[in-house]
Amino acid sequence: KPSGDSLPPQPLCIHCIEKSFFLLVLQGCAGLRMQICRGRFLGISVAIAHGVFSGSLNILLKFLISKYHFSFLTLVQCMTSSTAAITLEVLRRCGKISVPPYGLSLARMFAGVTILSTLQSSLTLWSLRGLSLPMYVVFKRCLPLVTLLIGVLVLRNGIPSIGVLVAVFITTCGAALAGAGDLSGEPVGYITGVLAVLVHAAYLVIIQKTSTDSDYG
Repeated sequence: KPSGDSLPPQPLCIHCIEKSFFLLVLQGCAGLRMQICRGRFLGISVAIAHGVFSGSLNILLKFLISKYHFSFLTLVQCMTSSTAAITLEVLRRCGKISVPPYGLSLARMFAGVTILSTLQSSLTLWSLRGLSLPMYVVFKRCLPLVTLLIGVLVLRNGIPSIGVLVAVFITTCGAALAGAGDLSGEPVGYITGVLAVLVHAAYLVIIQKTSTDSDYG
């Protein structure tokens, strides 16, 4: 016989269980949506920052080369790489970013990517020496098409959607029409400009392939 202060067990309420489960699902969806929004915001922010700093650097380099006849391009390349490496290491030690520490295994894995990145930066500096800034921008606008073609051949992950193909085609055609009447640059500038686009596209594809095939994606 139960004591006077004990209550009999209450039957489970099906509606309460369904309501609790529905609330858990809503909370999970809200958390997932928040993570997706944060990821998209971070990606958009990085893309905007890359465009701003890259464009500002190209304008500054062209100004130094044209106005002051600055010829220490190798020094600029070394300073750029050193600044990037030191900044990443400081942010890693401060716990702001999650990247693996530098090591020989990591260096061997990304040796090809490093070589292509250095070569691309050097070719870009040399092309800025012989081309006008608008003509250099025309060459860079052809980068999506070259990257798309090399990516299809190397990654073998299928052809992009029709919308992507149309957008890349329109961008490339617009760049070609914009630069068709400007042939005032030096021949070396045009050669290094074409090589810079090819190497840059190869760099983007190889770094995607290396990141996918390794544990550092």
